[in-house]
Amino acid sequence: GLLHFSDAGYISSQTVNAQAGYDYQLDPKNSVAILAGFSRINYTGTTNSTTGYNAGFSYGRRITGRLAFQMGGGPQQIRSVIGAGNSVLWFMAANSALTYERRRSGVSLSYARGLTAGSGVFMGAMSNTFSGTAHHLFTRFWTGSVSGGYALNNSLAPAGVAITSFTNRFVGA
Repeated sequence: GLLHFSDAGYISSQTVNAQAGYDYQLDPKNSVAILAGFSRINYTGTTNSTTGYNAGFSYGRRITGRLAFQMGGGPQQIRSVIGAGNSVLWFMAANSALTYERRRSGVSLSYARGLTAGSGVFMGAMSNTFSGTAHHLFTRFWTGSVSGGYALNNSLAPAGVAITSFTNRFVGA
């Protein structure tokens, strides 16, 4: 991911995320998975970086033929190198989703908690993001979708240091 600002005062960054896992279907309606992930954020024009490592467990349930639910979570270690200082922080990462699908359209609601680049305001953040998406297949080759959401972003601060927060809303089509 690339976050680039042409105006001064914002923090541009490059992000790499990777995740691997193993899932197992318990029966036709239930599945479980174990996951491991890695994130690396470098901030443009600096030697500062943030690295995240996480492990997790996930559970999924097909409620009906069209409705499905998934939730997961686990520990996340975040290592920040900001200037001459290094810090290691531990958080709980989490995610969940509720999806409803019809033949040509569907909607989904989701929640995610984890490391993000900081939206140009912080050098890394722990973000809680709520989002929703709706899509429709118009023809075999044309699909339309709309999405939107809300995020609460908290600065990465060692114990004993005040945490700064900000919120943002987003939409897309």
